[in-house]
Amino acid sequence: MGIIDNIFGRKIEFNDKMNELIETVKGINWFSNCGKVYTKDLYFNYKLENENNTLKKLNQKRNYKEFVILENLFIAADRRKDLFLYRHHYKEHQYTYNKLMDRINKRFMNNINEINFVEIDSNYWNKFNINNRKKYTSISGIFRITLAELFFDSYISNIPIFYNHIFEIYKDGHIVVGWEGKAIEKELWNEEPIKQTDGKIIIY
Repeated sequence: MGIIDNIFGRKIEFNDKMNELIETVKGINWFSNCGKVYTKDLYFNYKLENENNTLKKLNQKRNYKEFVILENLFIAADRRKDLFLYRHHYKEHQYTYNKLMDRINKRFMNNINEINFVEIDSNYWNKFNINNRKKYTSISGIFRITLAELFFDSYISNIPIFYNHIFEIYKDGHIVVGWEGKAIEKELWNEEPIKQTDGKIIIY
């Protein structure tokens, strides 16, 4: 990195894996296999959910028993990444991350000519009757953070990875409904990645 990069964070350039993801997303047949059997090997253990429970869980506002709602699952994953960067790569946390997300947002948000996330998110929310229409848990939001993981993973070892472990589910025409197991979002100071032994991804 040059002097400017050392002061204000790394220069933002999309790497090969990021570009590969972008091209893959352009060809996804979104939600096409929801409700069908899923048999692929994933990083996390998983369980399949039925349609009725999926609709309920996607609109659930709080965790219950061993179910962690989608929003809290993503909050836990993002918090661990942020805490790791803050503690071990402060400049990346303070400068590079913001520049990266700004670059991703300018390129993809509302730019329907490359990937029409306005339509994809709208179809997602309508298909599953989702009332809590936050960008945080939108398809576009998941895509953006997946890109960010690929960017930092290319030069920061041990950064907590989560979204790249689950994006395969969306590529295969399914969705993530939530998490079954440990209430992972309560571990406020944990900078370790979410572990396979912590629970299961719920898939529809």
